[in-house]
Amino acid sequence: MPSEQQISSEEIPREYIRIPVNKPVKASDEEQQIVTPLQDVSLGGVKLIWPSVKNVNDLLTVYFSTDLYFDGNVRWCQSTESHYELGVQFLDLDEIAALYLAEYIENLQEDNSRLLAEADF
Repeated sequence: MPSEQQISSEEIPREYIRIPVNKPVKASDEEQQIVTPLQDVSLGGVKLIWPSVKNVNDLLTVYFSTDLYFDGNVRWCQSTESHYELGVQFLDLDEIAALYLAEYIENLQEDNSRLLAEADF
């Protein structure tokens, strides 16, 4: 059985369709706050790059903008040559938060250049 750090993305069942993205977002844990590439997004969570290993269930906050951010738990972490890829599952979103996230994802799908270029952090 793999250790918590070595659980791969293929081992986690998917509830939502993931949208591929290459956009910087801000993310933070208890120790640091970084700007990192967002690799995909769904109503359930995100895949992003992290500079060090994270344990399953570690808490992260992902900031899409100053006003749109969500807490989530690391669901998987896998090593690449120079960094780690993380799957972060959002904690229970209320109806309003889910609507804002759905609108954000829709804008990404429509390739809204204003939103893609907007990073207010």
